[in-house]
Amino acid sequence: MNYLKMFVVGLGLVCIAGQSAYPQKRFSGQSILSTIRMAPDKTPPVVYFVSPKLNLREAVQVFRPVMRIQGYIQDENPVTSLTINGEVLTLNHDGTFSVQIQLSTGENLLSIEASDTKGNILREAYPLVLLTDTQAPLVELAPKLQSDKPFRTHATQFTLSGTIRDENELRHFKVNGIPVPLQQEEFQTTFSLLKGKNIVQVEAEDAFGNRHEAQYEVFAEEVGTDISAPQITLIEPELEMIRGMSGKVVVQKDSLTIKGIATDDQQVTTVLINGKPIALQANGYFKTQIALQEGENSVVIYAQDRDGNLAHQAFLADRPLKVLGRSGRDYALLIATDRYDEWKPLNNPEKDATVLASLLREKYGFETEVLKNPTKEAFLLKVREYMQRSFAEDDQLFLFVAGHGSFDEVGQSGYIVTKDSRLTDVVRNSYIPQSYLREVVEKIPANHLFLVMDVCFGGTFDPNIALSTDRGDAPSAQAERAAFIQRELQFKTRQFLTAGGKEYVSDGAPNGHSPFTGKLIEALQNHSQTGDIMTIPKLYGYLETLQPKPVLGSFGSNQIRSNFLFIPKSGQ
Repeated sequence: MNYLKMFVVGLGLVCIAGQSAYPQKRFSGQSILSTIRMAPDKTPPVVYFVSPKLNLREAVQVFRPVMRIQGYIQDENPVTSLTINGEVLTLNHDGTFSVQIQLSTGENLLSIEASDTKGNILREAYPLVLLTDTQAPLVELAPKLQSDKPFRTHATQFTLSGTIRDENELRHFKVNGIPVPLQQEEFQTTFSLLKGKNIVQVEAEDAFGNRHEAQYEVFAEEVGTDISAPQITLIEPELEMIRGMSGKVVVQKDSLTIKGIATDDQQVTTVLINGKPIALQANGYFKTQIALQEGENSVVIYAQDRDGNLAHQAFLADRPLKVLGRSGRDYALLIATDRYDEWKPLNNPEKDATVLASLLREKYGFETEVLKNPTKEAFLLKVREYMQRSFAEDDQLFLFVAGHGSFDEVGQSGYIVTKDSRLTDVVRNSYIPQSYLREVVEKIPANHLFLVMDVCFGGTFDPNIALSTDRGDAPSAQAERAAFIQRELQFKTRQFLTAGGKEYVSDGAPNGHSPFTGKLIEALQNHSQTGDIMTIPKLYGYLETLQPKPVLGSFGSNQIRSNFLFIPKSGQ
């Protein structure tokens, strides 16, 4: 059949004229002439904020008066302009942007305006509340210096260490006017002393301008008869020797008992452990208990005699992360449709789901169920069945949906097409709205749920898309691996991954896989061979080079830092 096609772009018309290949069909004795009205693009750009995660409906509370805003913009057409709070920004080639804004105490609005080449304009305002901070940074020093009493020493070099704590970022921390770097909340600096009186100035300021300022006197005495520092003998704990420190001890409890003796030819006047004074008995014996965080804890002991001679000993107390065996089970429900009553058949959804289910079952230990070519009612009844199931606290449920998807430009809504969905259904009653699917999936009582959709327009499942960030590779050692699993599954998961955004995606060649699911299968196969745990961020890393680019997001009651783990059988 030969056709002559004429596109009238300005009028939004497509005219198709030609001789029908089906002569038995007549149209009032005339040749076929069909006029199809094309819907013009009236959709404005869509903005997604990655950091911080802003919300149109409720104010986000922040503590920093100066914030960096990061996000990205999606649109079918090129975005021609972008302004935030009146500042014109330049978009990166991938649609991302970054801007630094100044906030005032109390309520603030972040106003964004963006337009595309079709003249569609996005205007939104996001509320922010800057909370007031009037507290100065808390500085603890070791050795313990006193502003009303000189610290006496025979040394020519002085080492000052300690911790700084504040709710907000520090603008600077200085000792004697020289900036001192922090490692997490800890610092250490060494400087020379002159004979006699030396002034030590300590200054810390946070992002709100709250300042801690203190001045101390350190008196460096002439070398006399006593220039030897005290001797610290640690009785408990028993240390394992390591490089760089006096030793290391592994502690399973949340506290550590420290016992020791500090001796000197002269009287020992002070013992500090992590900056806190410890009571001394007449013979220099001391005993205390300190709290431990999970991971490595630094323990620093200082002892000073009455002539100001100072000794110190440092070691690490390692409290491993709790290692608990995971009792949860992994489930997978895969729904695939490639045969339709009215829609064009697809090549690969059923095969994709079958291969993926086999891989999850054999290599990852999932209990799998595949639902093929369901009607709308059968689809929703199966999801309802999972809504009525009982799940253990650390059970995981993987949902996979493959098939046709549809988008309604008038209602600005995406839909799942089922076997019995009708082509001429203008109001989409025979389709499953993605907004409704989001609601029912949210009600499934599994703490950890990951939805993957290989359908057209899948990215419209949730308008509030938030990209996750990878937190590093999973460890290989069994104990570390168990701790990693426990840590990653402590937050409720409601995340989704779709083959594309508001666009069509490829079904792939017959007897193969769709590009999206094929890459998903390849990623899981590779990790099943290496034994590495597959996380959501790592999985997205495999897929993000596809075109169109997959969309990763969260919905419902998802918690920050949530994850979903594919754990190979060899690593369980």
